Amino acid sequence: MNIGVVSVGPWQEDERSILSISQGSPAYAEVLHEHGQEVELESHKGYLGGLERNSTTGKTAIYYSSKSVEMMFHDVTRIPTNPNDPKQLKKKRHIGNDHVHIVWNEHHREYRSSTIGGDFGNVQIIITPSPNGLYAVDVYRDSEILLFGPVLDGMVLPSAILAPLIRMTALNASRYAIYHPFNLYRHPYTHRAIDIKTICTRHGSKKWTYNQFLTKLFPLFNS
Repeated sequence: MNIGVVSVGPWQEDERSILSISQGSPAYAEVLHEHGQEVELESHKGYLGGLERNSTTGKTAIYYSSKSVEMMFHDVTRIPTNPNDPKQLKKKRHIGNDHVHIVWNEHHREYRSSTIGGDFGNVQIIITPSPNGLYAVDVYRDSEILLFGPVLDGMVLPSAILAPLIRMTALNASRYAIYHPFNLYRHPYTHRAIDIKTICTRHGSKKWTYNQFLTKLFPLFNS
């Protein structure tokens, strides 16, 4: 799944100024790297999340994987800035179409959830660093999306657990956002079990033994 990641500097007031940056603060870069590993898109063999191998969407990206999930982070600072496009449509195409945005907010005021427009951005996880080394987290979600966690709106987190908890929250948020019309989310293992059961129901036969099935399936090996 894809997660949009946005850096908001002290005086960035609107979508255009936010999308036009090519580098975030050192603190932003440090936390972003803790979400996963940096991969070269040209040689990356895993999930690309819509990014290209030809450097048009950047040379590197932050990628996370486990036994059951792959996550690609669309970092606004890594996608190349086009000096001839004030709207930065290439960046907007990726960030604006992500269901979940992680927003690193270093502005002097609270981040406005309507700053980046689009049909998506159903969930926004906003991280605001404080001088004491803690991080305030605000979570905005569309009203029809069920409550998720583990990070909830209004929590304050230390740096030691910030990245893994935010990543897990973004994962859960993405699942609920994708399936939110009827809350139909199921774990991939559940989907796989349902598919296997459907195949057995449609194509199974109680009249055949296993050996008869193999004979029918591979007749050349029995001639």
